[in-house]
Amino acid sequence: MANLIDYIKWRGDITFEISPFNEIDNVIFTQLSSIDFTDVVSSDTSDPVPLHVAVRTVTDRGRAKKTKLGLIVPDIIFTMAALMAESPRYQDILLCSHVCEIDREKEYQFSATTFILSNDAACIVFRGTDDTLVGWKEDFNLAFNPQI
Repeated sequence: MANLIDYIKWRGDITFEISPFNEIDNVIFTQLSSIDFTDVVSSDTSDPVPLHVAVRTVTDRGRAKKTKLGLIVPDIIFTMAALMAESPRYQDILLCSHVCEIDREKEYQFSATTFILSNDAACIVFRGTDDTLVGWKEDFNLAFNPQI
């Protein structure tokens, strides 16, 4: 069965100008948001970073080997990111406004990244909870707390 890696290999050479952003690209960016780009991508829009630079920096810093994504997040995320960094479709997409906050005391986590596709198109991805203890606690709190 084909997966996101197969799609990137199959369509990675076709730019967004030729084939516009679609549902599969949306899923790919959603998966890519599992990577913590803190200290690589700015938390505002002042200094966007090309995807290929962000992925290379995260890899060079050893995060790909150190990061434990858990059972919920597929283990192919860093393989997918490396392929994206080499593909004409994704390599020059700009990343900015990356925020990754985890507060164990407040049982809270939040993460978002903006992917700038062109001068008039961007994809903002909000990462959901993961399978860390903080993530599970936040999920349980959603069931009975009136405000989160």
